[in-house]
Amino acid sequence: MQFIYDNIIAVMVGGVVLLILASNLQAGQKESIDATAFYSLNRHVASFKDVVLNDVRSLSRAVSVQEVDSSFQFFARVSPGSSAEQLVEYRRTMGEVYDGVQTYRIERFVDGQPDGGTAFQLFDWQIEFLDASGAPASGPDDAAGLHVRLDAMTPITRSSASSLSEFTDSRWETVIHPPILNPLI
Repeated sequence: MQFIYDNIIAVMVGGVVLLILASNLQAGQKESIDATAFYSLNRHVASFKDVVLNDVRSLSRAVSVQEVDSSFQFFARVSPGSSAEQLVEYRRTMGEVYDGVQTYRIERFVDGQPDGGTAFQLFDWQIEFLDASGAPASGPDDAAGLHVRLDAMTPITRSSASSLSEFTDSRWETVIHPPILNPLI
């Protein structure tokens, strides 16, 4: 009888040890997935940032910034070495809702044709003209710079108890002074 009790206790202890090991392994996998998603998000944000910076550096004439949908239109010399201007537009479009948080995508158009966009989800995107003092400009003619900000989040579904502060996000914010706009005073 003692032999049976010893075996039952050994099986119970072994089962508990296996459960502990399995839960540690699962927690490690979740951390790895989150780290990979965050790394991927940062790579995509950096790539999109480069596209925006290259576009704004080649800006030849500003057209408009729409506050309602945060769209931005300007003429640029997109092709390297070309003197031809092309209309470039960034449009914010609705994305998915993650745990009650509305997300957006930015789509890029060149001469009205889709030409890329964000591969990630944004929960904030702002772009505005700035005057020489750094305040919001009254229009493209008074612009001396641009303020660009985006906040992106990892597209991992969380529990319903999640809040925006629990999402892993990546933020990029800058002020750009394209040489073609009015020089700073």
